[in-house]
Amino acid sequence: MKLYQDILSIPISIGGKSVILTSDIVSEIDPVEVRKVSDLSTMVMPESRRHHAIWAWDNDISALHDEYKGVPVYGLVQTVINSGLVDEDIGLQLIKLTDNSGLYLIVQDGKVIEADLYSGNHLPIDESIGLSFHDALSIEFEVDELRLPKQEIESILDKSKKAEKVRRKQWVYRGIAVSLIATIAYGVDFFLENVFNEKISTYEAKKSDHDAIVERLHEAEARRLLNWPDNGVALARLMQLASVDPTILINDISLDEKTYSATVQNIDPDNIYKWATTKRNQDGSWTVNWKE
Repeated sequence: MKLYQDILSIPISIGGKSVILTSDIVSEIDPVEVRKVSDLSTMVMPESRRHHAIWAWDNDISALHDEYKGVPVYGLVQTVINSGLVDEDIGLQLIKLTDNSGLYLIVQDGKVIEADLYSGNHLPIDESIGLSFHDALSIEFEVDELRLPKQEIESILDKSKKAEKVRRKQWVYRGIAVSLIATIAYGVDFFLENVFNEKISTYEAKKSDHDAIVERLHEAEARRLLNWPDNGVALARLMQLASVDPTILINDISLDEKTYSATVQNIDPDNIYKWATTKRNQDGSWTVNWKE
């Protein structure tokens, strides 16, 4: 029986590339929601026909990135699935790390629906599904049989930095557009000002303008916020969505009714967060709505 503890959490060579393999989780919903823990998780891959969504603990990924800077990190289960080493007909399969611990995979209808660590020859699964160690298939492989997935694991900080680069590029483009519009607007404004100065020659017209400005100032003063709203819950949920998809777009915010709307890619948050209601868009994205 082959054991694989010695290939985890250290640089190894796969396909001529130095990488790190780490333990990961397959779960239909965010493991944080399942375990009710304070740790943060990061999505490795969204759900596909071969597996439910794949996750990893953000602290573990950040620690590996700090210790082995520049070395990409992949999930062991993620890589085993990508390498075609999972038998689609066996309900329970094990990747042995030591004699009495490792990773278990539950397969249903050819799809990995659950995977996580186990220890002490005890599986943390629902006994009603009728699987035990006696039914398990041990997955064995050589390192040179592994094929790396296209997507490496990124921490929440990694995703945030990448999204920030995209946002900065978008702001540059927007800045150029705004500069062009401002230049055109200045020319139009200059022309209109000359026309206005020619037309307005009496005190009564100037007095009318003055009164209108004073009235708008009073209206603005009446609408001024005296107390800042507390949107802590909305912000926390927005951060959860951003950890799944850093390219999230905000659609609508109603502070009076405390309703919010955003658009995310690749994953239906309704399957992950119980507070979210979603609608599939024609381009494959999801519109997410929630209310405090």
